[in-house]
Amino acid sequence: MAELHFETEVVGIQMNTRRLVVALVECIHVFDLLTLEHLAELRTVSPPNPNGLLVLSELTTNVHGEAVSYLAFPQSDQGYGDVWVAQISEKPMDREGEWTEMVNVSGGKRCGFVERVSIVKAHHRAVVCMAMTRDGTRLATASERGTTVKVFEPSSARLLCHFRRGVKTARMLSLSFDSSCASSGLRLAALSNRGTLHVFRCSSTGGSELVVHESLLPYTGSEMRSFAQVTVGRASTASCASPSLGLSCKMGYEVQCCFFSQNGQFVYVVLPAPCVMGEGTARIQDAAGSGVSLLNERKADAGAHWMLQKYAIHMHGCELVNSHVLN
Repeated sequence: MAELHFETEVVGIQMNTRRLVVALVECIHVFDLLTLEHLAELRTVSPPNPNGLLVLSELTTNVHGEAVSYLAFPQSDQGYGDVWVAQISEKPMDREGEWTEMVNVSGGKRCGFVERVSIVKAHHRAVVCMAMTRDGTRLATASERGTTVKVFEPSSARLLCHFRRGVKTARMLSLSFDSSCASSGLRLAALSNRGTLHVFRCSSTGGSELVVHESLLPYTGSEMRSFAQVTVGRASTASCASPSLGLSCKMGYEVQCCFFSQNGQFVYVVLPAPCVMGEGTARIQDAAGSGVSLLNERKADAGAHWMLQKYAIHMHGCELVNSHVLN
């Protein structure tokens, strides 16, 4: 058991089997999880990061055969719209087999063994939601406008897919990649505060990219729509302080998120359960538009309740399978 102390409030945490990343409003600290050695401090003042938005990949192997993790967080010289991608590498060993000392170059790209590898020019407005594949090869972003979702190759900052969520402004609450090796290719789920869940296909059957490589043909700006969509509940007016499971959320904010099942056949959604005064039965619209009974309504003073919904993914839509109230 160990404790870490910081000068200001912790607003976000991500970790994998080797790295611990802690977000404060104006900086991000990177630690070795096994030793808690401090590897780097990354400033996030342009803009500040009050919601602790960051994503971290699992430990993977880069093109040079090195064991690395990828970290992405909003940061921009213009103050909005960009995402910085950093590579967290293992400590290099010298010829005698001893660990070399940590390097800290002020004002340079390198800070310890955390190195910035790209700047993703994601949006013209502030980035409010992100997701990364477990191997760090794909990064999804959404801005405060919430009408589009983009997918990039983090190492090169190359735009791969541009998805249209809708035409009306929405707060994107959660983005999640399918981590299974489904034959249908890579998919991305997106949940907004308008109560809609979209599932986008990032690659065609067999896993090939939907958009061609820029070296062959420049990106034309065409947008693709979701192949599956469903209304998951009443629209929420609250913004999410942390759109991912496992991260702390400020009091009074709703944490709503979506994630795929391990086999990629289902999408789970966590959202507030209907809680109103009086008796009755709460209803929600399924993919076909018919009302589905979910749970008995509870009194408003009974405390906060959350609901876990399970949706089956079909060729042209999503179907509600079941719902559970989480106390």
